[in-house]
Amino acid sequence: MILGDLLGRGIFNVDEDTWKFQRKLASLELGSILIRSFAFEIVTTEIKRRLVPLLSWTAGKGRVLDLQDVFRRFTFDNICRFSFGLDPGCLELSLPISEFAMAFDLASRLLAQRALSLSPLIWKIKRLLNLGSEKKLKKAIQLINVLTKEVIRQGRIQSTSSRCDNYDRRYSYTRASVSVRRARERRERRRGRTRG
Repeated sequence: MILGDLLGRGIFNVDEDTWKFQRKLASLELGSILIRSFAFEIVTTEIKRRLVPLLSWTAGKGRVLDLQDVFRRFTFDNICRFSFGLDPGCLELSLPISEFAMAFDLASRLLAQRALSLSPLIWKIKRLLNLGSEKKLKKAIQLINVLTKEVIRQGRIQSTSSRCDNYDRRYSYTRASVSVRRARERRERRRGRTRG
């Protein structure tokens, strides 16, 4: 599996029955009004609080921005807020460098190179021997894993903090999707009991 090291066996990296199952779960979770309105609020807030001010400030100073970098940061901030309820602040006026975003970009680039490899045997041997691009990929993924665990840990701390915004605490995608999944599992168990 070319992308498996980074994406695991999630919806973006599986086929057939597994994909159909994960797609159904995702469409149920992401299709809810609660989740869509939460995502809309996050994106709208990021546009008003960061994107427009950054573009206005840059234009006012007569400076040049790399729009691809700006929109990558915009996307990254939104995904982190939506998924974990945490704000990495990559789109602040100072355009801070995010280790997580850099590691993810590097891993994505190296996986794209894997896909373009003349033979899967080449990257598999390099991975086995921990050489070249596969060594860099392994380090990038390790960093992503460490930082992801830290983001989750901080999210747990923040969710128990009284200073945490009630909306974020109750409706981060992670919490909402877990709640939806648990409710669905309870319904399925009840149906199983009534049929038997």
